[in-house]
Amino acid sequence: MSPFLLRYIPIILFALLVLAFLVMGAIVVGRFFYSLSEKRAKKRKARKSGQLPADAGVRDLIAEGKLDQARDLYQQFTGVDMFTAQEAVEEMAREFRLTMIDDEVLMTLSDEGKAAAIQRYQEDTGADFDAALKHIEQLEKARK
Repeated sequence: MSPFLLRYIPIILFALLVLAFLVMGAIVVGRFFYSLSEKRAKKRKARKSGQLPADAGVRDLIAEGKLDQARDLYQQFTGVDMFTAQEAVEEMAREFRLTMIDDEVLMTLSDEGKAAAIQRYQEDTGADFDAALKHIEQLEKARK
């Protein structure tokens, strides 16, 4: 080997070693930030899917008739946009009303009978006789 090449071998080896450490460091840092972004993406996805903590108080606000506050609170907890929050709160309010109607219909059913319960359900929901009868029979089955 020429003396010129022998003179620069340690420098070349050192440069290759430094380059290897830089590449390994870049890979480690890249994987760290990738896993961090994956965790954040999962959290955002969970929020966008509308997962609401049980203790959020949204249902309590709906029961009190404070739908705007319920929407704002839902939006704050889930991170969804206002339109999505409004739709979710309206759906919860609808389910709440149906639950209340079912409770009243069940009380009517036990106090006054099936015909009165069907009539009550029709008045509260606007359903026709067949739908009301089917619903009352489902409530009876669930109660037994």
